[in-house]
Amino acid sequence: MGQYYQIINGQRYNASLIRNAAFRTRGAGDGRISLQDAQDLWQIAMDGGRITEIEEATIAYLIEAFNWTDAASAWMQAELAKQVAEIKSYYRIIDGLRYDRKVLEEVEARTQGQGDGRISQDDAEFLLPLFGDFGDVTIIEERTLQYILENYNWTATAESWFLERVTRISRQSKVSGLLIAIMKYEFEFERLSLAYFEDEALQQMLDFDNKVSLPDALRKAIDNLYNYNEAGSLAYQLPNYTSDPAKDFIEGGRLVLLPGDMDSEPSLSSFPSPLNGESLNANWIFGLELYDLTDDIYWVIVPRNGQGQVYNYIGGANVEDEWPRPEGEAYFFAEVKSCDLPYPGITVDIQDPDGNYIIGKSDDAGRVRVTGRAGLYSIFASDGWSSQSKSFDWDGQGIDQVRAVVLDC
Repeated sequence: MGQYYQIINGQRYNASLIRNAAFRTRGAGDGRISLQDAQDLWQIAMDGGRITEIEEATIAYLIEAFNWTDAASAWMQAELAKQVAEIKSYYRIIDGLRYDRKVLEEVEARTQGQGDGRISQDDAEFLLPLFGDFGDVTIIEERTLQYILENYNWTATAESWFLERVTRISRQSKVSGLLIAIMKYEFEFERLSLAYFEDEALQQMLDFDNKVSLPDALRKAIDNLYNYNEAGSLAYQLPNYTSDPAKDFIEGGRLVLLPGDMDSEPSLSSFPSPLNGESLNANWIFGLELYDLTDDIYWVIVPRNGQGQVYNYIGGANVEDEWPRPEGEAYFFAEVKSCDLPYPGITVDIQDPDGNYIIGKSDDAGRVRVTGRAGLYSIFASDGWSSQSKSFDWDGQGIDQVRAVVLDC
């Protein structure tokens, strides 16, 4: 699904890191990020062997937005400073902005003292695979792409060939910019975030018969949340003790673009789907999380054909799993107990080694089944009176293994 972004006040962040930090501070101890939390967050940020520009911005955001112990804050800022000092080996800084050093060096080598100094068809074919060499096209690669197109001479054939194949990169960058502008400047949100898988969003733009673009769908969705006042809608439910209750409550929420996998893979039931069964083939579908108001999710339905009615409704418990769980026989149970007795019907949050979440209700035996790869897992459970969190390493082998979390009586 590509990178999972969260837009807050005009800035793209790593959504998994933010959710991870929230998970570690919710109901745990004094609500601060500990040294162990900081080290775990750093491990997730470094999963590609380096800190990207967006991950650096996300860590800076976490330091400002969350409460940290002094030891955790000092450790994280020291690690970040060391990583930034190593950036020169990965990037070239031009006018204060980072560019992909490897790409620029290859372009220079192929244009300096070579023929007429232009980028040829052969050069273009060599350069193209350098974009996305770490799996996803990053914001720095997007910037580097634009730089070499504007600052180097290309043969007409090479430029045409290259541009035709980087349309996906350019479209991702353009759409992201529009989404940021809508959130920050048109609706002037400072805290409401928009979470989406970048490749997944583009795929929905390409796969379906859209008369409404994704940016327009976002506009329609937010406008509908303000103005649609039918039974079950957000505006209908909100208390009227402020002059603009919709704005006040929406600011504290998170808007999620539903992934398209739900239509093709209905077995991925861990990602919530609209209560009324609306299809992604016919609609842009957003889920709005408003934990200041309710644990349930609000669905916003925007018809792709531009003809049908835009509407929203409260649609049941938000038991979101941001990544579909991998299939396989190996699994373990997260088990919640109270006074050593099974505790059914409790919301259990489980964070996997990649920073992704499984959130579900315990069954009659107080258990939630989890499949995933080997690594560090964290469990959090709370019944409103007592809460408990636990971290452990799982070997990724076997079945029927149990990791218990015991709440106070």
